[in-house]
Amino acid sequence: MEEHLLIDRLTRYYKKSAFQKNKVHESDAEIIQIPNTDTLLAITIDSLAEEIEHSLYTDPYQIGWMTVMINASDLAAVGANPLGIVVEQTLLKKHINTKSSFLDDLQKGIADASSASGLYVLGGDTNFAKKMHMTGAALGVCPQNRYMKRRGCNIGDILATTNKAGLGNAFAYAKLFKDSQKNCPKYFPHAKLKEGKKILKYATSCIDTSDGLFASIEELGRLNRLGFQITASTDEILHDEAKKISLPSWMMLAGHHGDFELLFTVPEKKWPLFKKEFQKQQLPFIQLGVAVKQLGINFEKHHFSPGVIKKTWSESKNNIKKYMQNLLKLGGCDEH
Repeated sequence: MEEHLLIDRLTRYYKKSAFQKNKVHESDAEIIQIPNTDTLLAITIDSLAEEIEHSLYTDPYQIGWMTVMINASDLAAVGANPLGIVVEQTLLKKHINTKSSFLDDLQKGIADASSASGLYVLGGDTNFAKKMHMTGAALGVCPQNRYMKRRGCNIGDILATTNKAGLGNAFAYAKLFKDSQKNCPKYFPHAKLKEGKKILKYATSCIDTSDGLFASIEELGRLNRLGFQITASTDEILHDEAKKISLPSWMMLAGHHGDFELLFTVPEKKWPLFKKEFQKQQLPFIQLGVAVKQLGINFEKHHFSPGVIKKTWSESKNNIKKYMQNLLKLGGCDEH
């Protein structure tokens, strides 16, 4: 089942709080109005489970780092100032062996990501099970009673991202298919919290690219009932590490392991002001294209119809090899 349909099914019995501002699917974090104040609280929760189960993340330091950053990125996508995070750690009994550095390295990853993102570790919970997984729940405050939503984009808005894409997919491919740590790029993304607060002044919509660039573009298109014409070239968009992978370049953009950048839209009339501020602050960004009436994504010679990119994962039924085969077929490529 596709993720948005599953979420609809899961939430249909829940009564919505009168203090919740966002609707289902509408933003990367939940937005709560604190009663009798002008304060908007941003709340998000995210887990590492499949990534650990499939051995995508095996380094304990990286697991700790990502546990924090996947949550920090959701706060960045709504433009929130970070407050803190609580962490639930479900560990294996062997992890607490005093001769093993696993537990200490895991906590160092959490601590360093916490310092880098301003998300102080406020507490948490510890459990033991046959499979390890990690969960974080982060809190932030939205400045000036405003926040960014995934909905709000209009035809003609300029589509942009905070940096080049494909590093996450390059890491995943090298880790899962090449089985070579020597050629595996370093992958420690930083949530774009500073950029999110600045984008808040200009954006009509925003989402983080935790699911990959094209899947995130697809989600903005689905929610706003429009499509996108990508005018930037592969060379302009693709991360240098992703260019080293011996697969069609578009696959590094369409894969579902993301970069945790921000993907956002800005009205054409506000674009010069946005561009001037980001250049003055020496903050990177890439102008990807424009929102159009035709649904789907047009990129170079490819047209991806609505929903087709996210379906490649849901239809693989958690089978990584089948997922790669589905991606190759999506671009009209033979398996190699």
